[in-house]
Amino acid sequence: MARLLRRSRDHGGVTAIILGRMGSGKTTFMLSYLALPLMETGEKLLWRGGPFCQWGYLQLSRVKLLLDEALGPYRWIDRRRGKPCDPEKLGLEVVYPDFESPRDVIWELTPGKLCVAYTGDEAFMDLMEAVNSRSDIDWVSIFHDEVQKLAPSNVEGDMWRRNKRLADIIAETRKNYVSFYCAAQDYADVDYRVFRKMMYRVYLQDARPPRSSLVYRWVPHRLELGEAIIEGSTFAKATFQPLKRQLHLVVKYEG
Repeated sequence: MARLLRRSRDHGGVTAIILGRMGSGKTTFMLSYLALPLMETGEKLLWRGGPFCQWGYLQLSRVKLLLDEALGPYRWIDRRRGKPCDPEKLGLEVVYPDFESPRDVIWELTPGKLCVAYTGDEAFMDLMEAVNSRSDIDWVSIFHDEVQKLAPSNVEGDMWRRNKRLADIIAETRKNYVSFYCAAQDYADVDYRVFRKMMYRVYLQDARPPRSSLVYRWVPHRLELGEAIIEGSTFAKATFQPLKRQLHLVVKYEG
């Protein structure tokens, strides 16, 4: 754990990618192993929101929704009942910052809370750039589940240039005291320039290490749920705890 959560003014932020098959616990790892301990330190946490509301595993008092009105209208649905609901009536803190002014969004990052941003790809990258160039040196962690959707491999034209831009943004995080954690099912699904910016690789059950890995390819197949291998210049085994879902929501939006 110390390697992924280390905060040193000399070394700066951390970049890591979590790999594993569907259902192997990638989101749980990011929440349980990374986000929760960082909340206890009062760090600012920015999570890219998605339709299946994976942040619903956390206590609602620990979550703050940052909604981009450009994506609206938002339709929140209780998956168990199949009926619409209002997140504010459920006790969630909801704000609508101006995503065209990323600094306004940064102002809404509350230490010790998971601040979940619902916005488009370009706006999220603009936000990441603004976090890098902010005036303070507070520690900030950015989380992106299913990063292959933001930076898919084997693309051309505008998408190729966008992936290059993302890789450049990630390269600037460390010296600006920003950590970037992301997840994907397979490393080959992610643009190679983005993947190469990862200081650490975390292998969960049935993950496929790249050929350059120190970890033999058969090793992740022997992992149990809740087990991980963390690889940097060396590698070590770790365990993480499952989380009980607090809220069963999906959200539909136009963007």
